[in-house]
Amino acid sequence: MLFFHNGSDTITITGKKITSNISLNTEKMSSSYLISMPSLNIHFYTRTEEEIEASAHQSMESFLRFWMNIQGLEKFTLHLHQLGFRLLDKRPIKLTNTQTKSSKMIKDKLVLDY
Repeated sequence: MLFFHNGSDTITITGKKITSNISLNTEKMSSSYLISMPSLNIHFYTRTEEEIEASAHQSMESFLRFWMNIQGLEKFTLHLHQLGFRLLDKRPIKLTNTQTKSSKMIKDKLVLDY
């Protein structure tokens, strides 16, 4: 099991299952909502408040599928580290560039099989 954390945001990988619990910021604009997941550097717009949760899950799923299925676990781990996430067991990670980023939580944790 790998447990990544950045403040209160977490991503856990157990076998072929990923569970995430990521902070979500919303800002009402004139005709839309700006949604941000600051710890992952993900930003998007929705037209209605009702679309926020579904769009957040879709964005998380796209992010996780890209990094796990296309880039692989090693690059995913390095990318999370660059975003400021740390492994709970503090295994050494080779760094290329570090950035620390650090907010409502997405209501339901996303559990994804990859």
